[in-house]
Amino acid sequence: MRKHNFPGFATLVLGVLLLGSPSTAIAEEKRAFTVDDMLDLVEVGDVVMTPDGSRVFYSERRLNWKTNSYEETLMMVSSEGGTAVPFVRKDGGEQFRISPDGRYLSMLREVDERPQVFLMPLDGGEPQQRTEQRGEIIDYGWSGDGKTIIFVAEEAMGEAEEKEFKLGADPIFVNEGPNGKNHGRWTHLWRIDVDSKIVKQVTDSKLPAGSISRRLRQRSIYGGWRSL
Repeated sequence: MRKHNFPGFATLVLGVLLLGSPSTAIAEEKRAFTVDDMLDLVEVGDVVMTPDGSRVFYSERRLNWKTNSYEETLMMVSSEGGTAVPFVRKDGGEQFRISPDGRYLSMLREVDERPQVFLMPLDGGEPQQRTEQRGEIIDYGWSGDGKTIIFVAEEAMGEAEEKEFKLGADPIFVNEGPNGKNHGRWTHLWRIDVDSKIVKQVTDSKLPAGSISRRLRQRSIYGGWRSL
């Protein structure tokens, strides 16, 4: 669901901390930094704080060499410092966010190879699936009052179209690069009422994914959507 990418500066800093102090590492062994060393670094992301400022959540992403895939664990630590502990490990997830009212931790988690929205009560309990979208969910955000989630999802394929797609057919292409064309599909905005669990499509017109996903993320970060 998430493409592999090289770790950024924050990851490199965390990697140095995990490997020990520079003086200790140099004293034990001097050698060149390799590609394997870079792949072993832990990537840190999805950093969010509870509205009351008491807890910080962040994800740790590391490579599992045996399965040749990345595994992501959500960690929790007191904002005053201390030892971080795993908060979400089983079945993983990504795009972790906290509702503005502090009731839920939200995430995207794959079900039958499709990302779905899950909610996990911050006061305890297991993540519960809230969407059953046939089209891939690309991004999502919370309303300012914490009562609604709005998300971006691709148009669902019919059975015949999906069969052809798996065989390589795709009439819409975006971002053609040196490694070939990446597939693209039209998207729509959807909303979920958190308490009633009712899911409703918001837009009727076909929209390219990037045109609304970026704005949705900005709204989610800076206080949520005011009206949906």
